[in-house]
Amino acid sequence: MPDMFIDHLSYCFMLLFSFYCLLIYTFRLNKVAKIREINKSLSQALGNQMKLQSALMRDAIFMSQANLTQNKIISGLEIYNEPLDDINNEYDAWFEYARAKIYPDDYDIYFKSLQRQNLLNNFNRGIEPKPFEYRRLGKDNNYHWVRLILRMFKDVETDDVYVFGYAFDIEDEVRDRQALLRCAQTDLFTGLYNKTTTETFIGEEIRKGAGILLLLDVDNFKNINDRFGHEAGDYVLKHISDLLTETFRKCDIIGRIGGDEFMIFIKDTTDISIA
Repeated sequence: MPDMFIDHLSYCFMLLFSFYCLLIYTFRLNKVAKIREINKSLSQALGNQMKLQSALMRDAIFMSQANLTQNKIISGLEIYNEPLDDINNEYDAWFEYARAKIYPDDYDIYFKSLQRQNLLNNFNRGIEPKPFEYRRLGKDNNYHWVRLILRMFKDVETDDVYVFGYAFDIEDEVRDRQALLRCAQTDLFTGLYNKTTTETFIGEEIRKGAGILLLLDVDNFKNINDRFGHEAGDYVLKHISDLLTETFRKCDIIGRIGGDEFMIFIKDTTDISIA
């Protein structure tokens, strides 16, 4: 009887041990499969990243790389393909030199997007740099629209933070956007702002501060149309529009809000005598 009991225990132990081995084997298989799945995902991500990198490099008009932690430019130490030999590969010095080529209205976005400490602070907070657009001075002494795309990463061995910059010429794209915007905002006949745009812009200026609002119409305009025809009336409207454009400043808002009705907002003044 004791021998049978011992044999039974041995058999149970063998079953448990076999089951344990099976669990370990299954776990290892799952672990290997999981590792393979992770490696596959990493390979796909790396492949996608390489494709993106190739596309960026193919279309970019300017590329640069920098070690932000060490304040060093690695490559792209030039402005418009003109080498800069007097800034000692320092990112901060390059940033200040490049900023001098930026259109004044774009200083703020350029500073926020490219200043070294801003980049480092945002990276440490997990904030990815967004593409941004600005105007820079070209060799022809004219400003040209550029879109800059940044890619950042940290070296796991040194903890240094790197940035890659890719600049793209978007002059044609911006010109097309501006043309579409003008069509949406202007009265096609006179070239002045249309009613909706005029009221929107003037409303914004009134909320900002002082100014003078003028409402004009053409006396007996209907008689001109009735007596001389609509072509004559159109000529009068166009001529008045041209006179208004010549009379007021470029910063003032001039719009056609009806058939023969115009609205003008003179900015930054309360002196009614100038009207």
